[in-house]
Amino acid sequence: MIFDILLNIPLLMIIFFLGIAMTISYYFSTKKITFREYAIGDKHLATPYLVGTVLMTAWGGGALLRMVEQVPTTGLYWIVLATLAGFHLWIISPLAKRMRPFMQHLSIAETIGSVYGPHPRVVAALSGICFSVVGLAIEIRVMSLAIGMCTTSTDHQLVALLAVCALVFYAMFGGIQALTFVNLFQLVMFNLIIPILAWLMFFKTGNPVAALLSFAKAHPKFQSSNLFIWDTKFIGMLSLALAYLVSYINPNIMQRIYMCSSSKQAKEAFAYAGQFSLGITGFIMLIGLCIFVGAPDVPVTGIWDYVVADLPADFKGYLILGLVAITLSTGESYVHACSVLAGHDILASLRGHQKEGVPTSDTESLRVARKTAVLVGLLATIVSLYWTDLLALLQLGFSFSIPIVTAPLLLAIYGFRGTSRTALIGMGVGAVSMVLWNLWVEPRTGIHGSFFCMIANGLAMLIAHYGMRQTKGTGWVKPPKRYWKIKTSSGIPRLFFFFF
Repeated sequence: MIFDILLNIPLLMIIFFLGIAMTISYYFSTKKITFREYAIGDKHLATPYLVGTVLMTAWGGGALLRMVEQVPTTGLYWIVLATLAGFHLWIISPLAKRMRPFMQHLSIAETIGSVYGPHPRVVAALSGICFSVVGLAIEIRVMSLAIGMCTTSTDHQLVALLAVCALVFYAMFGGIQALTFVNLFQLVMFNLIIPILAWLMFFKTGNPVAALLSFAKAHPKFQSSNLFIWDTKFIGMLSLALAYLVSYINPNIMQRIYMCSSSKQAKEAFAYAGQFSLGITGFIMLIGLCIFVGAPDVPVTGIWDYVVADLPADFKGYLILGLVAITLSTGESYVHACSVLAGHDILASLRGHQKEGVPTSDTESLRVARKTAVLVGLLATIVSLYWTDLLALLQLGFSFSIPIVTAPLLLAIYGFRGTSRTALIGMGVGAVSMVLWNLWVEPRTGIHGSFFCMIANGLAMLIAHYGMRQTKGTGWVKPPKRYWKIKTSSGIPRLFFFFF
């Protein structure tokens, strides 16, 4: 088996890439760091570095594979969904502007705990860990599929296992600083490969752009008249698009906000990342469109076989290397987020009876975080072996996070201050409604309900707040007058800027 790997150039490229990533991680692991530095760094990173790590955290291998497969399979439905999803980072940008009171926090669970108390903090941490385990399972599955493209033997399983071990290693020891610089290395690989692949797929069709569009438009899948039909399919796609948009309010993406030196820098970093993300989305949709024109009858299971067929041998290796790079970049952010949630939020809650003002030591927090990284890697590997459907895994991850955490966090960011009871009522309603939806509604309609359950969570919190007696200090907190002065200086009504 080892001899086969030595003769396989793409596999050697992947192993060399992992070696570089491990070297970067080892450099940072030799430095003694505090838990704060492990979690969010020194908050002195320049904006271009933050833009790079945001992009490589947001763009996972699962997103890339799904988009390439679904454009030729689903047609215009998925193009519209992908275009809407392309605004996901721009949605985080205005949220980041309002994160000023929480910029010294280390995690999304700490932010929720600072507003609603320790019990919702634990719920948010557990929800984030479950979401991240599923997300990492998606990336491991994609990594195995990508490595399997360059070999027909079982040696790709060994390389995939090596990649997972490398991912866990530099998430354990390097901290967020190592992940950031590894992300930049991975971003270069990804941004070089995707445009070249789009050009090769376009060249493979042998048609000009006008012919591509005409061919696609003539097919029912790509006709706009078949798009806006108010049926369960349209509602299902719309609900999935809305869930995809709010799904980026999650532990590993929000961790990038806490890394910024200020809320202003966070807003700028996510705004720039949103622009680059739309460009990446455009290239990937072009790849899917070219696949449909070149092989309109290819089944979804054969799409990537069609992509790698007839590719130059060297570029085939680079393509697989790019897929591995993007899966590693997102996967390591999931591991890191889980480590912070366990080593900071859950550990602090378990030791909640200690005297106030006596924090958990950095040594203990780092030890718990590193053990969590190993456990999360093991759990995600097991999940990836039992669940092979990437879209089903994506929806499972949504179910763990969106109905439980997103509404309380959004309300907190926009000035709502509630009690633990209020938050727990909302979280409970969101979780129960998600279970009932998955049992009764989705099997009959095919509509994913995490976004609607998030709305139920928020409404339950507001009803509980206004329907029960509350303690002093709860309710809505007005933003500073200077903020409203800036927003209304153009003469546009305040209501328009409520979400910005």
